[in-house]
Amino acid sequence: MRRAARGSVLEWSRDEIYAGLDRAAKEIVIVSPFISAEIGLEVAQRAGASKARSLRLLTCLSPAATAAGVLDREALLGLLRADWELRSARNLHAKAALVDREWGVIGSGNLTVRGLGGEEIRANAELGVVLSREQVGVAGRIVSRWWKEAEPIGQEEIESCPPPQRGRGGRRSAIGPDVGRKPASVPKRADRERTGFWLKMIYDREERRGPEWWNSHEWLSDRHLLRNGNRPILQPSYQQGDLLVLYVVGRGCPAIVEVTRPAEYEPERVRDDPDAQAGDWKRWGWVTEVRCRHSVPVEEAPTLGEIGVESASVKRRGRIQLQPDQFSRARSALLRIQG
Repeated sequence: MRRAARGSVLEWSRDEIYAGLDRAAKEIVIVSPFISAEIGLEVAQRAGASKARSLRLLTCLSPAATAAGVLDREALLGLLRADWELRSARNLHAKAALVDREWGVIGSGNLTVRGLGGEEIRANAELGVVLSREQVGVAGRIVSRWWKEAEPIGQEEIESCPPPQRGRGGRRSAIGPDVGRKPASVPKRADRERTGFWLKMIYDREERRGPEWWNSHEWLSDRHLLRNGNRPILQPSYQQGDLLVLYVVGRGCPAIVEVTRPAEYEPERVRDDPDAQAGDWKRWGWVTEVRCRHSVPVEEAPTLGEIGVESASVKRRGRIQLQPDQFSRARSALLRIQG
């Protein structure tokens, strides 16, 4: 996506905000009273793949908001587990995303599917503005003041608020049609069971590969089986944007990579890889394209125990899903080692 110029007025802000999160090198500050599960998960994933170490969200937590379903409890808990610091202000209505104190967007849209919009989404009619560097400084100072005045919130405060309740939160439709965008199908809610974070096991000779290998190798392979008519099965369910912590079996977790294309059956690609062992292509034909986000020497890499994963859970397995707190531990450990 082409980056919008400073001062640009946006009809929807989703892609600009996502691109800003991807570029983050130091800190991310988000202000939004309402947050949906889908967007909360996406923000956690993109921030987790960035180099930012300071992650802050200012919102407006209340029993009425969670009961109405406009502020998703699971989104907040997921961000909390992913090392975000959360605070709440009772009268908050502003919406902003600020990155590294040099880039930002402010507007009317909340951190929700309809609020951030998109070409394929039947979104709310919203406006946003990409800030100039000077305006980012002004907005940052205001938000910093709000942050100091706001109340820190954690798991206890979030779980004390009720989940969405039938008949609550003004379910009646607003008067008038949608304006500003042609109606389109609204994507289904994200699968709450899929975290988007994985532990991918690496076997054979790959334990001898250093950080430069993880940074240059653009794909990983997974085991396949052939069934009726040589149809491959066991396809990994990685989605584009998912984050994989690579575990060199018996040693440590030296890298985190981001999925750039879902797995496809390409045994020939494995066969032609000079680093592959003879016969790998007959067993490891599912190929997933990735790009490296963080890497360290395997000798210095965090162990399974350091990221909160039981070793028994990975025996004879090619991959397992991680909880946000496990992924966060791995990411924090790699950042500490990288310095």
